[in-house]
Amino acid sequence: MQIISSLVELESFTAKPKLKDILKDIQGRVMSMALIHEKLYSNKGLSQINLQDYTKTLMNEILHSYDLYCFIKINLEVNENILLNLDTSVPLGLILNELITNSLKHGFKGRKKGSLSLHTHTDG
Repeated sequence: MQIISSLVELESFTAKPKLKDILKDIQGRVMSMALIHEKLYSNKGLSQINLQDYTKTLMNEILHSYDLYCFIKINLEVNENILLNLDTSVPLGLILNELITNSLKHGFKGRKKGSLSLHTHTDG
């Protein structure tokens, strides 16, 4: 995954602005999947990741990639007891990546200050 991310980054150095944005989105998707694998391999069981830990890390990585980590206040309420297997975590990770990046690209267009909230709820 790191090789793919590095190749995309190399291509973005010579790309036109519109293509740079597309490549940045691709790089973010690759990073969200790589983060899932990293969390799985750092776990003892290799079968589940903690949603709260993953979401915090993903959000911080995305904020750093957009250079907004100093300006955006994060309100994160994710149940610490939610554990995800690989089949659930990859699509959910991609969805979270899209939600967070789209919020930053469109919700903060023209400004760098504000807050971003993400809350999860479980039934039962």
